[in-house]
Amino acid sequence: MAKASSSDPATRTGIVAREGAGGTWTFGAPSHPWRLCDGSPCAGWVQPNSTCSGTNKKRVRYIAEIGGGRRNTEEYWCQSLAQGEPCYTHNSHPRPMLQIIDDSGEFQGWVGVEAFTHVATSTGLPDGSWVEGYWGLFDMVSADLRPELQV
Repeated sequence: MAKASSSDPATRTGIVAREGAGGTWTFGAPSHPWRLCDGSPCAGWVQPNSTCSGTNKKRVRYIAEIGGGRRNTEEYWCQSLAQGEPCYTHNSHPRPMLQIIDDSGEFQGWVGVEAFTHVATSTGLPDGSWVEGYWGLFDMVSADLRPELQV
C-alpha cells in the first residue's frame, strides 16, 4: 500500500507498507458466508468486525466475474456509510483481480491492484484529499501458499 502520511504539504511524506485486509474472513468451512447476489452474477458477504470506523463495523464485500476467464473483481465499502440505502455510491473500493491457479489446475486465490481516489459525497467528484487516496497490490490466497513480502 502506498499513500500520503498527512494532508499538510509541509509535513507530508509517502508511506509504503504492508497492511491487513480489514479483518479476518474466509471462503471455506466451517463458516461459508458468501451468497449469490439477487439478480446479479456475483457473490456477496457482510463482514463483521472489520476496520470500518464508527459503531457499525460491518463491511459489505462483493466478488464478480468480469469478461470471463480468470478475471474477477472485488468491491467493498463500510455498511455504515450507506446510511440505510442498499448501496454506497461514493468512495467504495473496486479492485480488479486475477485468479491464481497452481500447477495442478487448482484455484488458490487472487492477486490484484487497487487505486483509490477520494471523492466528495456531495458532488461525486475527486476532492483533492490525497491523504485519503492510495494505491496498492494485494493477494487473497490459500493459507497453504504463505506468501511473503519481498523487500
